[in-house]
Amino acid sequence: MSTVQEEVWEVLRKLALSSEETDWGLVMNRMWKMTRNHFLPRAALFILTGLFLAACAKEIPQPVKKPLARVEGERVEFADPKTMPALLSLVQIQSETERKARISGRMAWDEERTVRVRSPFAGKVAEIFVQPGTKVSRGQTLATVFAPDFGAAQADLRRDEAEFTRKRKSLERVRELHDHGVVPHKELDEAEADFDEARSEFERAQTRLKMYGTVGGGVDERFALKSPLGGVVVLKNINPGQEIQADANGAPLFVITDPSSLWVLLDASENDLAGIDPGESFALSTKLYPGQSFAGVVEHIADNVDVDTRTVKIRGRVSNQQHKLKADMFVVAEVELPPARHPLVPPKAVVMIGGESYVFVGESDAVFMRRKVQAGLEERGMVPVVSGLTPGEKVVVDGAIYLQQLIQSSRQKP
Repeated sequence: MSTVQEEVWEVLRKLALSSEETDWGLVMNRMWKMTRNHFLPRAALFILTGLFLAACAKEIPQPVKKPLARVEGERVEFADPKTMPALLSLVQIQSETERKARISGRMAWDEERTVRVRSPFAGKVAEIFVQPGTKVSRGQTLATVFAPDFGAAQADLRRDEAEFTRKRKSLERVRELHDHGVVPHKELDEAEADFDEARSEFERAQTRLKMYGTVGGGVDERFALKSPLGGVVVLKNINPGQEIQADANGAPLFVITDPSSLWVLLDASENDLAGIDPGESFALSTKLYPGQSFAGVVEHIADNVDVDTRTVKIRGRVSNQQHKLKADMFVVAEVELPPARHPLVPPKAVVMIGGESYVFVGESDAVFMRRKVQAGLEERGMVPVVSGLTPGEKVVVDGAIYLQQLIQSSRQKP
């Protein structure tokens, strides 16, 4: 190495060792002047800079990083709570945990107070007397229909009535003649049999028309659709002049119900069934009325699980005096369940190792102990711990996997 190079090297080394906060701009400036004054090639500047950095890396001691946590067996201890990762969070175990099941569902008409009106006769709509929202009483006429089949039933009644009257008068004459010995007893028996047959046909025709809400009258083919119960017309699928069919499975012409009482149909998971019985009360909520709830009662729980959705149908009844709730509205029912028999922890707190369940218990603000527990099946987003935890202890929820990795890493070191 030349004298100039040795001089440059010495300047650089002294600058590097004189202070931990060396002004590298000053170093480069001096190197530039020295190479210029001694007529060295400018390429020497870059060569000497590389030599300088390599030497500094060898001569300047690097700081030793201390581990954030110390692992001893199942125990993880941080030197200072302030050095703990921000991802660590704990939850305290309670002796009795109040539980509430939130079950989604929809509102429906109360089928015990609802009727779907269809026409038993095909025909043409003549008049309509109600509209959606109209309050009706039992037996009130909703609409009239020109129905030829109904006219035939009216004609049958008139014919059977006339035949009944004729046979009755004939029986009276034969009986009178029999009493005077004019006709034999055989003719009286035949007259009585004919009268009984005519009476039966007449009563059958009367019963048929009574079933359709009509008794007697002429043959006008005008059939009156009447409401079987009192309530409110909530649906109308009929217009004047419309041709309708006598289809018992078709769309109803009118739907009448009492909207002051509604059903709620809930889809409960298998885990939600524990603690829910008929007669259990619940609170209903909907996005349409935030902060407001509606009281209801469980009336029926299905005996089977839906094979596709793995849910069980629960039917409840809800009072709807103000008519705020509507049929087919989506709702959420909140049912209070009995307190849990075992402590419950979030699923993230449980670490599975070789088929065994472990949790990290906080012994202090910076010391955590891995403990083996017996965990049950997850229920409503929580895992019951059958054994291994006591009320009042704190377990790590977020960061349990990180602590497990620290223990695993410490055991892999030579």
